[in-house]
Amino acid sequence: MKIFGLLLLGFAALLVVYAYALYPAILYLVARLRRNRSHGVRDPEIWPMISISLPVYNEESQIAEVIESLLAIDYPADRKEILIISDGSSDRTEEIAASYAGRGVQLLRMPNRSGKTASENAGARVLRGDRGAHLGRREPDRGD
Repeated sequence: MKIFGLLLLGFAALLVVYAYALYPAILYLVARLRRNRSHGVRDPEIWPMISISLPVYNEESQIAEVIESLLAIDYPADRKEILIISDGSSDRTEEIAASYAGRGVQLLRMPNRSGKTASENAGARVLRGDRGAHLGRREPDRGD
């Protein structure tokens, strides 16, 4: 029984040494060895076209900051498509979004308030990217 206890204690100690010393050392060595290799596609001409859609409703206080953040994404501008979908906004959201047209931001106006899903579906018919991201925040319940 004493031998079993010593083996169990030794195994536990070995696990601690592995977790806190050996495993981090292995990760460090692998990272050092891989640092010199190419990390994927570097030529922007063969990067995939990405599409970012953002359904909005009355977001005039935040839309400019959000668009600036999307434009600042480190990705070739000619391979990035940004679509703002206004879901029947009644404030200056559409005007602000339209002012970014010269920087590659597109605006899709929904004629009536129809919700985030309908806006995303309408935007999907317009987007042409190889990859897509639908952004937005959760809508609060309107009590319908």
